[in-house]
Amino acid sequence: MTELLDIYPEHHHTQRRLRTLASRLDNHDAFNKWRASLDTHWTHLLDRLVRTRNAITHGGPATTGAVRSIALFASQLSDWEVKLALEAALQNISHETAHRDFFKISNDLLGKIHNAPKHWGRSTTPPYRHPRVSAQPADR
Repeated sequence: MTELLDIYPEHHHTQRRLRTLASRLDNHDAFNKWRASLDTHWTHLLDRLVRTRNAITHGGPATTGAVRSIALFASQLSDWEVKLALEAALQNISHETAHRDFFKISNDLLGKIHNAPKHWGRSTTPPYRHPRVSAQPADR
């Protein structure tokens, strides 16, 4: 990370972003705080997306601001889903199997990160399970 920071001038926006990333990856506690923040943000966006979709579907109120606030998130989710479907087709596996595999890989990675010891040694924390990741594909 130091090498990347040295490439940019001190007040360059890229160096500021790299410094922020470095501070988030600096230690176990900083990383877990960042991850928890991302989890909370994800949950809020997903809840807003569901409420907005339901409002539009059932003729309820949906403001332009609400739609704009989740547009990028919805686009990224749909991109992610298309990528998963294409990879499943290329691997000649079902969409449901692709979701289960992705779910397992995601939870394995999150568990390893969550259980990483703060210091050298062995962690005794139980495996981490993300509460909002589903093994099933999204409703159609």
